[in-house]
Amino acid sequence: MLSENSIVPGLKWIWEHNQGLPNTHPIRFVDNCSWEKLIPPTGLYDTVGPDGYPAFSQSGYNGFACECPPKTSLKKCLHSAYV
Repeated sequence: MLSENSIVPGLKWIWEHNQGLPNTHPIRFVDNCSWEKLIPPTGLYDTVGPDGYPAFSQSGYNGFACECPPKTSLKKCLHSAYV
């Protein structure tokens, strides 16, 4: 799925969760090959769910670093070929 097609539903789900609507959950956008708001060394998760597995309690955005040169042109990055 192209990222453009996933952003609008994700934003809607984030809004619903922030409004406290029933049966909603936090949404996390993770952008492959992004150097902005990198995933912290501790990981994406900030809590443990009722089933005992790691979970996150807040919606947000994180970048997922790749081996592309940071803060430079990403023209040499081949991660777009994954789609």
